[in-house]
Amino acid sequence: MVFFPLIGQLEDAGSCSKIFKDLEVKEEDLVKFRNYLSRTYGVNYEMPTCPATISGIHVTNTNNIILDKRTGLSCPWFWLDEPQLEVIGNIQNMSYDEIVNSVLKYRQSKLLDVENMEKNIELYPFGGCGGNAKQLLRTYLDISQKRH
Repeated sequence: MVFFPLIGQLEDAGSCSKIFKDLEVKEEDLVKFRNYLSRTYGVNYEMPTCPATISGIHVTNTNNIILDKRTGLSCPWFWLDEPQLEVIGNIQNMSYDEIVNSVLKYRQSKLLDVENMEKNIELYPFGGCGGNAKQLLRTYLDISQKRH
């Protein structure tokens, strides 16, 4: 039998922010644990990149199509903080092609910002939901450059 644990960092967001410091595992402990995994099992573990972060279309319970305001990615949770969202439309008023074109247009407008973010973002021991932020942004930029 093989187990594949999913180890990620907590997001400091929502109503839990007021008690985040009490709940979080300190970064130095996460680094120690990551080093232990590496020494003991020979793996350099980090949260895997969630494909929906790049390729998904995120629709809220009110039918709004949302993107990460900073990058244009479909899901903002990899930042490990309070989401900053951009509403680009509503699925009740848009065709599929309009949705895709709106997503791509917004993402195109953010690519230079994303390049700067990727160069300057800190490395997290594991990463959060969506994956390791630096690696996710690098993958996103690589895909975007191949597209053009």
